[in-house]
Amino acid sequence: MKILDNAFELLTDEPEGIETYTARANIMDAITKLIAGRRWTRKDACKHMLVNKECIDDLFQGKLSKLPLNLLLQMIGRIS
Repeated sequence: MKILDNAFELLTDEPEGIETYTARANIMDAITKLIAGRRWTRKDACKHMLVNKECIDDLFQGKLSKLPLNLLLQMIGRIS
C-alpha cells in the first residue's frame, strides 16, 4: 500500500496538478476565513467580490473543480 504525501495525489499523478489543487484549496480556505473575519454574509461576499451566489456556495462547499485558480485569485484580490 502506497502512503500518500498529499490527498490530492488521489486526483492526479502529475506534480503540477497536485500543486495546483493544493494552491486552490489554500486560496479557498484563505478567502472563506477573510469573509468570516469581515463578518460578511454570502450576499455581501458576492457584492464585494463581483461573483454570483453559486460561486460563493461552491467556495464554502469546497468544490475545487468549480473554481479555477484565476477566478480564486481575482476573488482574493477584490476582498481588500
